Amino acid sequence: MLLWLGALPDLLRATREVVDVSIYRRFARVATPTVLALAISGTALAAAQLTSPHALIDTPYGLVLSAKLGLVVLMLSLAATNRLVLVPAMARGSMTARFGLRRSICVEIVLGTAILALAAGFRLTLPPRASNGVHGHFHGEHVMADISMFPGKVGVNRIEARIVDINGETVAPLEIGMAAISGRDGIGPIEIRLAPPRGPGAPWTGVIVLPKAGIWELEVGILVDDFTKETLSTEIELR
Repeated sequence: MLLWLGALPDLLRATREVVDVSIYRRFARVATPTVLALAISGTALAAAQLTSPHALIDTPYGLVLSAKLGLVVLMLSLAATNRLVLVPAMARGSMTARFGLRRSICVEIVLGTAILALAAGFRLTLPPRASNGVHGHFHGEHVMADISMFPGKVGVNRIEARIVDINGETVAPLEIGMAAISGRDGIGPIEIRLAPPRGPGAPWTGVIVLPKAGIWELEVGILVDDFTKETLSTEIELR
């Protein structure tokens, strides 16, 4: 999304100066698959986090997600119109198409900005699926993490972790480790390494055994890439 949005101002300036339409075709070949991937990842996220189709309109999380996906569809529609209608007309010398493309790019800039704002809104809402278990939200410099622990009770718990960048888009870290510490009781750290997702939209997973109820500090180490590691922490209450 940032790739698409960042290139739009330059394309807008080009509508005033450039006659060669190949610049628009090159941009479409790169940007369209990017936004399609965003739409697919958003759909996978919806399938993973929403308990039913009704949750798209009955919950704050679903409303934010619905609005984001709707704007992505609008952007793809504009991009298709630009590529299939306006750019070929410009190649034939149509000034009307040039003005139309300029208006379309302005609308795309507004839509793209709105999508990024909605993506930031995810950190303020709780997914419907998070109504059970124990959940923690981690916010770092480069990434954010939502950690869910099921059933969220003393004993064996299944861990699910979903990692997104600061714009709310899914990222694929190289490695995720987690440690649980009960400082009050002098227990820990209990360390585990999470297993990578088994498919698109699936979470990182692991199993941890917590022997006592109360407040636990969770520390999550996320190897974002070969040069970037985030260490995030939050507290959860185990009942």
